[in-house]
Amino acid sequence: MSSVRSQRLPRLLAACVGLWLPCLDSHAAAPTRPTIETGDAIPRVPVSDRRCADRTPGATRWLDSNPHVPFFIGADGDIESAGQVCCAPWAVRDSRWRAIGRYGEVTGVARIAGGQGNDVTQCYALDLKMVSGAPGVGLFASEKGNWKSPAQSARWQPSLVEISGFQRLVTTIEALLYKPNWEPDPDAKPAPFGDRMVPFAIKPDPSRGERGGRFAAIGGRALILARLDEDGAWRLSYLDTSIAMGGGDGMSPLAAFDVDGDGIPELIYHWNAVDTWADAVLRLDYHGWVVVAESIGGSST
Repeated sequence: MSSVRSQRLPRLLAACVGLWLPCLDSHAAAPTRPTIETGDAIPRVPVSDRRCADRTPGATRWLDSNPHVPFFIGADGDIESAGQVCCAPWAVRDSRWRAIGRYGEVTGVARIAGGQGNDVTQCYALDLKMVSGAPGVGLFASEKGNWKSPAQSARWQPSLVEISGFQRLVTTIEALLYKPNWEPDPDAKPAPFGDRMVPFAIKPDPSRGERGGRFAAIGGRALILARLDEDGAWRLSYLDTSIAMGGGDGMSPLAAFDVDGDGIPELIYHWNAVDTWADAVLRLDYHGWVVVAESIGGSST
């Protein structure tokens, strides 16, 4: 590698001197980002930024559930976080977006009616108005893009006995966590356990080394994901306690469906730590569950 660089450098310098041009690296040539102040309206004229990697033919843009900012880009079986460079290009008034339900069903269509900037995130929180249908779980996919609702839903409904077993596992795990640094609202009543959980099924794919089966996810002070084995026992598959000591609404699973078209559902969840919040995508990889994308999210600090 060093010998290749040594051969290229004299030629590059000679070319720059011969043309009387400054030698600029790729970062210097990249377009600058305008500063976004809190309360700024979305751009009047659509913005283009080549650093937003959403130009692959068939790419689908995804907005997160709260506060409707760029989440990820789905294209050619891949999932990639959108990043701040997509904030202005995606803030296009009257652009249309598909509302998504818990298992990837399209529940309606919305349009961007406006939005306002946030100086902390340097992004626009978009205001979506439903054109038809219902908003689903708050996730939105661009109308332009090859993604389609999965032909095979990941929906799975556990029995009352299985729900009770899952609840026992969750109670055991939550009892092991330290008490948070805040006092919960004594008047707040948590949603019923069955309403908080998201059960879903994954068809086994031995060729990729992935363990399929029946799963359930639930939020709270931690994100708990467990698998129901053939013997009827729930076993922990994934645990995120990263904000268990903080305040806010904690973790909330939103949806489970095939995002990247490989036939294996991903789990999308929301986390809220009072001063920051975002959505994330969990994918079952060869060695287990991994976070493959996270949204710009929101922040108050």
